[in-house]
Amino acid sequence: MTLSLSSHHRQLVALLLLYLVFLLFVAVVPPDRINDMIWQGDKVKHLLAFWLYLLLAWAAFPRQPYLRLMIGGLMLGGLIEAIQALIPYRQACWYDLLADLVGLLLGWATLWATSRIVGKRKEARP
Repeated sequence: MTLSLSSHHRQLVALLLLYLVFLLFVAVVPPDRINDMIWQGDKVKHLLAFWLYLLLAWAAFPRQPYLRLMIGGLMLGGLIEAIQALIPYRQACWYDLLADLVGLLLGWATLWATSRIVGKRKEARP
């Protein structure tokens, strides 16, 4: 079975893959280096990272149900925490996974609200 992807879709998938590489990079870099590179607030970083993940995943795979994309995001968050548990200068934290879940839920809410607004605008057109 071959996937035939439009140029636009390939770009979205590439953007999602780049973002996943960025997430994994941030997951293994020493925390003090990250704080120098990125804003402060660990849980906010998790929330924003997984909010953006869901938006990019949906843009790359719009036919996939939100729940499937969210489960994939939560599995990614769990994988990141498992990897961090193995790195001496990082540590795994259940609260990080909870912040990931909140980010995914906010991403879902963003997509849901956007679809409602866009749907109403389409109905209003002559």
